[in-house]
Amino acid sequence: MSVVLQRGATLQDIQIELCAALDGQGMPSYASPVVVQGRVVYKQELTRLAVGARLTPEESERIVALLWIDAGAALLPELAARITTANGTVGLVGDVKRARAIDGTLDHVRVTLERN
Repeated sequence: MSVVLQRGATLQDIQIELCAALDGQGMPSYASPVVVQGRVVYKQELTRLAVGARLTPEESERIVALLWIDAGAALLPELAARITTANGTVGLVGDVKRARAIDGTLDHVRVTLERN
């Protein structure tokens, strides 16, 4: 499903911390944060944005935002990475979809940010 960005979702700073390791109790430790530029659509806008798509109540409570990050970014997020957006929203990466250009090269990454 493709989503059309509305309301002029502008580029903003996104801080990505990749999961470095798990301690003995299974708690993650994170690498140093890297700041990249990306587009963010927060949950309140997300329900109006995806015309025809419906979120289940469980998904609606779990999903905080969708992020689009260009392929040329210094760091691309992976599952379980911790992300902080420009407004201070913190969440974990729950889903990563890699979008390819018509020539097969990576164009951008779409990330679903879930509650921490």
